Amino acid sequence: MRCDLHVHTIHSGMCTVPVFNRICRESYNDPLEVYEILKRRGMDLVTITDHDSIGAAEQLRKFPDFFLSEEVSCSTPEGTRLHVGVYDITERDHLELQRRRDDLLSLIAFMREQRLLFSLNHVFSRLTGRRTAADFALFERYFPAVETRNGQMPARGNKAAARLAACWGKAAVAGSDSHTLGPLGLTYTAAPGARGKVEYLEMLQRRAGVAQGESGRY
Repeated sequence: MRCDLHVHTIHSGMCTVPVFNRICRESYNDPLEVYEILKRRGMDLVTITDHDSIGAAEQLRKFPDFFLSEEVSCSTPEGTRLHVGVYDITERDHLELQRRRDDLLSLIAFMREQRLLFSLNHVFSRLTGRRTAADFALFERYFPAVETRNGQMPARGNKAAARLAACWGKAAVAGSDSHTLGPLGLTYTAAPGARGKVEYLEMLQRRAGVAQGESGRY
């Protein structure tokens, strides 16, 4: 089975880049159009990982192959920015994730308590700033998965993330991180032999997922 585990829609809010954050949204993708394109491009399952939002679910919950996820924006205890992909959540989970997102250790405790699959996204992206040694120690200790292929990150950054995940023995996940329609489904996580969402996510938890598809070009 295949699923693009990093997808944005118009519900991701305003752009986080200085100056542009006053005038531009992170994405203008319509959720239904995103769903249709992902299916055409061979995704067996569909999820949306908007920034701190589950607004797209209202249009997509009717589809049996859709599951709810989000990308939580938070800070490490060292003050550096971090994006965490959290998969197959409930609306109640979303409320708790948002309540705790300014306290990373509390957020991690909740996700582990609920046995949620969560990933360290685009760990080497300059958009979230420099990492400290303490950050990496925290990531190694607590995170079950690392995004090892991001469709907007250059191959060099993705290879570094893959080496990190292998060194730490973490699950690998991948997604297009698409804020426009073009790259949707061109980067994804495969779970060979999975039959349905439950088996798919269980395989990812067991580090049996495979990051596939394209890296970014900038």
